[in-house]
Amino acid sequence: MITVENLTKSFPNGGGNLRALDGVSMEVPAGAVCGVVGPSGAGKSTLARCVALLEKPDSGAIRVDGTDLLSLDGKALRAARRQIGVVPQGDSLLRQRTAAGNVALPLEAAGVSAPQRRARVAELEAELAAERDREREEARSREQRFGQTSAPRLSGRDAVLVDDGLATGATARAAVRMLREESDPRSVLLAVPVGAPDAVRALGQEADEVLCVLQPVGFSAVGQWYRDFRATSDEEIDQVLREFA
Repeated sequence: MITVENLTKSFPNGGGNLRALDGVSMEVPAGAVCGVVGPSGAGKSTLARCVALLEKPDSGAIRVDGTDLLSLDGKALRAARRQIGVVPQGDSLLRQRTAAGNVALPLEAAGVSAPQRRARVAELEAELAAERDREREEARSREQRFGQTSAPRLSGRDAVLVDDGLATGATARAAVRMLREESDPRSVLLAVPVGAPDAVRALGQEADEVLCVLQPVGFSAVGQWYRDFRATSDEEIDQVLREFA
């Protein structure tokens, strides 16, 4: 279990202090998946960095399985950090190393022997290969299931592309570009029910027009604007294709 109590953290800002965390408390039970949402600048990354011991808070307590992380130093602190995984927002891979070499890098820093490093890398490579094969098989299955449906002829016509919402807009951007390259429509209208204002503005450079019903300030996730955000099943897709074939 992760327990955070009355955590505070401030940063110097123009002669004063900017308080990024102000008395934050939370509990994450063992085995749970927890998401922290909020607008840019709300302190989400600062909270994550403090829990991962990459940033020291001004005050408060952080306990993992009953161990007070802020009381640790030296060897104990380094050992605790090795038990906490952090996925950075940016690209942190070393380009001069292979994928296997990047996986092995933290093991090298931790003093793991070469045979143990090779064994761990091989284990992870096997897991990734199994996941890759599973996704490829799923893609082949869907292509066989839905690939017989003729795509509409859009060359020289106005195309309407519908998405469930825009968070970063990356998927919609790829779809608009593929639509232009493969179908050569006269224009592309992107229609979405909700989207982050920044993503909507950015997609305006890709599509001829973007129609977005809601652009809430502080947008954090598409799913929070739906009563039911479950994935559409293959059977439901089959039914829709039969109705409009």
